[in-house]
Amino acid sequence: MAAVRAVWAENFAVESALFHAVAPLAAYAAINVQYPGCVVTAPRYYDLTTAEQRYQVVRANADQLEPLQLGIAIRTSDGRTFAWEFNLNGFDLAAAANNTCNPSSIAYLRRRGIDFNALPWSGVSTASLRSLLLSSGLLLARPFWATFAGAYHVAYFAKLLLGTNLPDDLATFEETVGGLGALLGPNVYDVRLQIT
Repeated sequence: MAAVRAVWAENFAVESALFHAVAPLAAYAAINVQYPGCVVTAPRYYDLTTAEQRYQVVRANADQLEPLQLGIAIRTSDGRTFAWEFNLNGFDLAAAANNTCNPSSIAYLRRRGIDFNALPWSGVSTASLRSLLLSSGLLLARPFWATFAGAYHVAYFAKLLLGTNLPDDLATFEETVGGLGALLGPNVYDVRLQIT
């Protein structure tokens, strides 16, 4: 297993060079996004909601909140593994009036080691990360994508790649993210959905 490479603004150029070398060889890619919780909650009877209603809850949260970190692990076609943790600067907890967040999620992430003081000053801009992801060859490699409980992870990843809010409806989101020729292609695997 590869050590996770923590990426901040100061080492972004060096890590970008490695990412550019590895990404076109990706056979598998796993994504994980840390975000400041959920501020829009699902209806009380979640199991009775439609897929469209559930998407609207995910979309509302992803559109209102800024991602904190993007984790990407890559396994290349020749069996090598690499992992990065990109720390992003778009969220400033000290300017809470300008940031929407869930306080219990912030407390949880703090216990897990997120440095909220460093993010706004030392993190990577989402524009720089988007440029890296789009120019690296990762999307063109068409790897099999994996995530765990991935609705939010895929939504935030799509938001990063698109540089804008998510599509208004589920059908357009699925076409944009998972359709043939779309951002990620048809091979997105959610580990949690496979656990019984």
